[in-house]
Amino acid sequence: MSKMIDCSSGLPSASNKIQVELKKAEEYFLDWIKDGGKLPELSQHNVALVEAMIQNDSAYLTSSDEKKGPVHNKNNQIAGGSTAFWMKKLKENLVEKKKAYRLVNK
Repeated sequence: MSKMIDCSSGLPSASNKIQVELKKAEEYFLDWIKDGGKLPELSQHNVALVEAMIQNDSAYLTSSDEKKGPVHNKNNQIAGGSTAFWMKKLKENLVEKKKAYRLVNK
């Protein structure tokens, strides 16, 4: 593949950048069985990719659950909590502080 250069800047063109990114993305494609290509290989690489997809989807699905609060992990540290949970806590704290601030100024 020839390298396309944007003459105005001396940098690779947008179409070449897309090709470079597509090549990088191929590392994250599932490996398929060569005979027919209809079944993915049962490999560590594919299992790791699918596990990452499941974790990402799971985190996305619970992001709007206000009841999904943090938990203690195996090191007894607080971890996790959905975006909605933390935004609700932030709103509660800001409202409480705003009320306390008004009381102090009266």
